[in-house]
Amino acid sequence: MTCAARAWVCPLAMGVVAASASSSNAWAQGVSIVREASPASDRGFFVQDAEVTGKLALHAAAAVEYAEEPLVLVTSSQHRDRIVTQEISARAGLALAIRHRVLLAVELPVAVSRQSDAPPRGEGVLPRPGNGPELGDARGWVRVRVLGHADSDLRLSLAASWWVPSGARDSVSSDDRVRGGGSAILGGKGDRHDWSLEAGARTRRATELEGAVPLRIGTVALAGAAIRFALDGKERFDAGAELGAEATLSNGAKLFDPRSTRGLALGTLRWRPGGSPFVVSTAAGPGLGAAPGTGEWRGILRLGWSPLIEPPPTDHDHDGIPDLSDACPRLPGTESFDPSMHGCPEPPSDRDADSIPDVFDACPRRPGVPTGARATHGCPAPKPDRDQDGILDIHDACPDDAGPARSEPASNGCPAPPEPTPDTPIAELVADRIYISEKVQFDTGTAHLKPESDTVLTEVARVLAAHPDLLRLEVQGHTDDTGSPELNLGLSTERAEAVVAWLIEHQVDAQRLLPRGYGSERPLDDNSTPEGRERNRRVEFHVVDPEGAPP
Repeated sequence: MTCAARAWVCPLAMGVVAASASSSNAWAQGVSIVREASPASDRGFFVQDAEVTGKLALHAAAAVEYAEEPLVLVTSSQHRDRIVTQEISARAGLALAIRHRVLLAVELPVAVSRQSDAPPRGEGVLPRPGNGPELGDARGWVRVRVLGHADSDLRLSLAASWWVPSGARDSVSSDDRVRGGGSAILGGKGDRHDWSLEAGARTRRATELEGAVPLRIGTVALAGAAIRFALDGKERFDAGAELGAEATLSNGAKLFDPRSTRGLALGTLRWRPGGSPFVVSTAAGPGLGAAPGTGEWRGILRLGWSPLIEPPPTDHDHDGIPDLSDACPRLPGTESFDPSMHGCPEPPSDRDADSIPDVFDACPRRPGVPTGARATHGCPAPKPDRDQDGILDIHDACPDDAGPARSEPASNGCPAPPEPTPDTPIAELVADRIYISEKVQFDTGTAHLKPESDTVLTEVARVLAAHPDLLRLEVQGHTDDTGSPELNLGLSTERAEAVVAWLIEHQVDAQRLLPRGYGSERPLDDNSTPEGRERNRRVEFHVVDPEGAPP
């Protein structure tokens, strides 16, 4: 038979020869149609789990997968060129769980066999891939649980993976390049179900498979969801579903274009015989989209070794004592025979057993009472007669100043005011201040002037009358540090105002007086002694300019 006798045979033969001659470089860049799977430790097939279980546990799995029409192109004449009609592949993987938090995993896929249709006549098409066994690209993982405890109802993990071009070159089993990816996995569990959500991205080299409409391959965004339900109380059987998709983001592909998107919907069954470490899983479902590797449908059978490991009990403070028996679950502590102290920090030293730790106790060797004052906190309560004048404090108008008993309650127990002498004036103007040799006295803890104060205030009024050039006098109230700063400031202000009110009542012009309280801000002496605190409780008179500032 000659070419002249059969005009259509020679062109077809020449096309086949040309296709065969170009088969060595038609897949020169390599296009992997292998579907990425989850690690050997996971219960799902394609959507990863958020949990990592095992202090130092090894998991292993091997799977066989069947795919129908995983690679189909549409030619310019709208003919479906089924480059791969059927594919049987296998994969084997190992995973190591570390401290219930970190997972390290590897996997190696193998294309066992492929079948292809004959190329359409008279059209330029891609060559048929080989039908013998071919290695795919080896993959490695690192996954870390970053939020949630191992037994929490909600967990978040981050995963990174990479592919090494270990597969057959110039084939549909390898991308012929190192590539990587990362994802975040959120997972949770209920009484008899668990679920996980995954989102991330994977890099791929930009490639196009020519057809009526080219199939664009490039970096993809991925998303997936999985849910499983226990069918028995011991969780030996479970059934579930998975839905995942990858959409090409680069190489000019439109987002969610079916020709650059591949997805998969699976129904899953899982069986753990008799609670043993052996696990048998199967899944099947249709492909979604038309990108290389999608397939009309897929079926998977997987055998695994995955020890049944209970996650460690929750230990929020990481002290090695589970929260269920930890009396202080939020504070790191130590073991104790006392259940009320088990897991709690060692109590602070309290040598006098007054419930005030020594570090805050001003009298660590004598039981005392809390006062809030640094000098007396934890010290014994003061005696009922502090000034030792024979009059109990509850009846003593001057409990810190010894004095005789008097019939007037306002002066009972108060010392008699000293008689002024010519050598020591009661009130004297020196420079910018009126100095007084006697104290202005108040009822304890109040701004009520004692009668003994009349003498010294009368002398202050006399000095002001003798010096009309003093246009403004600041009357200052001061306290010790007993009590809070706010309380001391308020009391000192009220006492200064009480002194001003007395002077106004005794014919001093109100415009010349400016009351102001300073609380315990300006001590004259150490507040740690009774004598020092007594000196710090005082009223002072300072000359200021009419606007209130020092002259």
